[in-house]
Amino acid sequence: MPFYVNFTPNHLRSAGPTDDWENREIYNVIARGRPLEGLKLSSLPNPLVIAGPDKGEMLRIFCASPGAPWFVSSSVKDAIERLEPNVHNFIPVNTVNIQGKAFDEKYYMLHVTQAIDAVVIEETDFASGMGRKAFERSDTINIGGVCTLRAEKIKGRHLWRGSVQPTIERTPFALHHFCSDELAGELTGRLKISNLQFMTCKTI
Repeated sequence: MPFYVNFTPNHLRSAGPTDDWENREIYNVIARGRPLEGLKLSSLPNPLVIAGPDKGEMLRIFCASPGAPWFVSSSVKDAIERLEPNVHNFIPVNTVNIQGKAFDEKYYMLHVTQAIDAVVIEETDFASGMGRKAFERSDTINIGGVCTLRAEKIKGRHLWRGSVQPTIERTPFALHHFCSDELAGELTGRLKISNLQFMTCKTI
């Protein structure tokens, strides 16, 4: 079964780069899976200082805020690539904590280039209700509701962003991530990642 994936709302178990505002344009492109051509990645700080988490050990996967790219450790990168090799981009970053110390694992910005138009809008709960009219008000999927996907479009896929035809005002589902049960099992089971929410999706 597929899952809609989001981060748990726990500020004590969150982390992100301290230069978030200065390089927001770069981060926006990566987070939305847009082409990297012409992007000046060399302008990012080296090393890139990561603040947080305020409690517990360093996270293997983190995101500073909605609309920001996901940072993943080498162990998460390996788990994704074992299931789906040569599909996504992993942009290496030289990360240190606010004391200037390197982390135990290497980190990458995850550039999810696979966008699949699989959400059945009429059978999905959004922030203001279910169906097309609610979607037109907001494409934010209700994490406690129902999300329905077309099975044939995601067969054999393991990690993807949602996608529908963009409009002038917005690009629906560009920041919505989905994954297979195989990848969810790797992340929560073998890697014991606890700062992600996995909402089970229906398929038709």
